[in-house]
Formats: sequence, C-alpha cells, structure tokens
Amino acid sequence: MSRRFRSLQAQLLLWALLPILFFLIGLALTGVYAHQREMREFVARRNHSLARLTARLIADGLTQGTVGADGSGLSEVLAAVEPPTSAAVVDETGRVLAGSPMTDEMLVVSAPVGGSGWTVEVGEPVAGILSPILRLSGLAPIVAVGAGVVSLLVLALGYGQIVRPLRRLAQAAGQVSWGDYSAIAVAVGGVQEVRDLHRALREMVERIQGYQSGMRDYLGAVTQGQEAERARLARELHDGPVQELIGLGQRAEIARRLVERGETEEARSLLGELR
Repeated sequence: MSRRFRSLQAQLLLWALLPILFFLIGLALTGVYAHQREMREFVARRNHSLARLTARLIADGLTQGTVGADGSGLSEVLAAVEPPTSAAVVDETGRVLAGSPMTDEMLVVSAPVGGSGWTVEVGEPVAGILSPILRLSGLAPIVAVGAGVVSLLVLALGYGQIVRPLRRLAQAAGQVSWGDYSAIAVAVGGVQEVRDLHRALREMVERIQGYQSGMRDYLGAVTQGQEAERARLARELHDGPVQELIGLGQRAEIARRLVERGETEEARSLLGELR
C-alpha cells in the first residue's frame, strides 16, 4: 500500500468523503428517477391526446360510414399513427379489431370510442421513451452494491489501519505500566502517525530502562561505600578503643584481687596507672 494512503489524513479524508459519495449517488439517482417520471407523464399525456383524437376520428368514420361495424376501415384510420407509437382498437371482450396488440414493455393509454363499445389503445415502448443516460437507472442496484462494497473496504481499511493498531498500542502501554517493558517492542502497524507514536513510546521506555539501570548502579555503589565505611569503623574500633577497654578491664580485675588479698598499696599504684 502506498505510504500516502497509510497516513491518518488520508484515512480521515476517505471517511469524510464516504457520506458525500453516498449523498451524491442518492442525489443523482433521485434526479434520474424524477426525470424518468416526468418523461413518462409527458408521453402519457401526449399519447392520451392522440388516443382521444383517434377515437373521435373512428367515431366520425362510424357516423359517415367509412368505418364499418365489423371493424373494416379501422386500419386506414390507425395508419396515421407513426412509429414508434403503436395503436390498436379492441372491442368490449378485449379482442383486437385492428392494429398491433399492446405488450407489457409498453406505456399504454386508452380512450373510448363513443357509441361503439370500442377502445383505442395507444402504446409506446418504455425503452424508447428514455434517453440512453436515463436507462442507466437500471444500474442503480449495481451502483448501490458497488458503493456499499467501497464503503465496507474503507471502513475495513480504517479499522485495520487506525482502530486495531491503537488498541494494540493501548494494551502494550498498559503492560508497560505494570513493568512488562517487552510488550512495547512488538510492532502494532497502522498508519504512519500510529507507528510514529509507537516508536516514540518505545524510545521513552528505553530511556526509562536506562534511567533505572543507572539508578541501580548508583544505589549499588552507595551500598558498597556504606559497607566499606562500616567495615573500616569496625576495624578501627577493634584495633583501638576496644583493646584499650579490654586492657582496662583486666587491670581493674587485678586491682580488685589485690584489695581482697590486702595488698592495698599495690592496688592503689595499679589504679593510679589506669588514670
């Protein structure tokens, strides 16, 4: 897929154009159907006038004797109707007395022939009424299906390139917040903006990991320094004051024993040394 169509702007543009596309298609089809209806009404009015005129001519022919009660002479009257318009005269039973019978593919209007029980039918093929461009309205279902397929493709593309990658990125960010830094390393795909955001988060996590590593090293160094200082103080205490205290304790014990034996002068002399 082109990098241009993988951008967030292109996706949003497609989503914005989608309702406009449906609106334009609906507007075009509405205009076509309205024009078709107007054309049908116009042809129906014209042919109805022609049917009434033909019915009057037949009625006059019946009166003047140029048209017989058995239908003779009707063909000459109907000959005035020019193609693609067709005309026919039917009796009360629907039997065609003259002309061509009407079909389902024709727009048919009728007018009664006064005093005879006959009916003049005038028809014109519907396909001939509409211009070639208006006949394309028959493709409306195909156009609608095509528009629906395009809309589904756009929605699927938007879901696959925006919604799903953002969900993956949000899930990875949640795992990172709980200490699972490896989750952010998994690619999420999507449009360029989502991938840029994922890369920025990955770099931020790497910096955090670097900060944490440096902090651990610092704390380790501080701990080692404290332990070394504690050991040094312990050695100094053991080699200096502690030994002196032990010596003082031993001399005091000797002085006590001298006092118990009555050797007070020696004890006094030893205690004087302790001062």
